[in-house]
Amino acid sequence: MKITAIAEQLQGEVSVYPNPTQGEILISLTNEASGQVQVVVSDFLGRTMYERTMNKYGALLDVRLPQGTLKAGIYAITVTQEGRGEQTQTLVVR
Repeated sequence: MKITAIAEQLQGEVSVYPNPTQGEILISLTNEASGQVQVVVSDFLGRTMYERTMNKYGALLDVRLPQGTLKAGIYAITVTQEGRGEQTQTLVVR
């Protein structure tokens, strides 16, 4: 028997910009829920390139990745909020 878990879709909006980018990256989560948020950036081989967990208070949480954090390539950015689900966006770094 194979059991597959399906993550609940995160309520709210996740924005990644600029996209594509050659510089700093801004990841924003906008919703009314507070709580713990995890941001994971993975390459398309599934390797974690960046990971950060923080607490969100209020309607907006911004995470900045400085220029040079990621090499040129295509990445999956997954934002997970405790008890609220997750959302994945694709990022292109030139």
